[in-house]
Amino acid sequence: MGRKPWSNRLTVEECYTLSIQTLARDKVFSSPIGTIWSTIWTNCQAEELLRLGYTVSRTAAGRLALYFCYDAADGYSLTARRIEFPVEITTTYCYLGGKRHWFLCPFFRNGVRCRRRVGRLYLPPGEPVLGCRLCYGLTYKTCQTHNKRLDRLIKNPSLLKEALRSQEPSEAILGVAAWTRLVGRLGRRT
Repeated sequence: MGRKPWSNRLTVEECYTLSIQTLARDKVFSSPIGTIWSTIWTNCQAEELLRLGYTVSRTAAGRLALYFCYDAADGYSLTARRIEFPVEITTTYCYLGGKRHWFLCPFFRNGVRCRRRVGRLYLPPGEPVLGCRLCYGLTYKTCQTHNKRLDRLIKNPSLLKEALRSQEPSEAILGVAAWTRLVGRLGRRT
């Protein structure tokens, strides 16, 4: 029982996502400078949808970076051109040891690079360059379909009781949905 999305904003689930954790797990950042890597997205039939190639490099300031180079063609974008751009990587050291890598968002807005420290970069359909969630104005699917009316009924037993006894079909259905969710929550606690 979900509601229709209240917003037509693009969601992160509709975009290609590049996670810094996945790259760190694959040992990309510990590979020698000049190593060539690629990330491939496929559909459920194992057909390749998009391939991003990148090389481990260093910036002029000596910071670790990934230099992306790929073709924005094959139906993904209207332009069949070569896309090349660097994404700087920064590192923070954890309190109990180890280190965590972060992307510095490469997106340009009003002529200024974002450089926000993020763990994921997104590539929306038709866009040529990776960027952070805020630069592309992305939201989450769950934010668009969350039903606050259910929460209101779950938190207030008297309202839930009224909804279940209601002669209005839509109100009664909402009450049943809230009751089902409440019973499911209680079942998980035991």
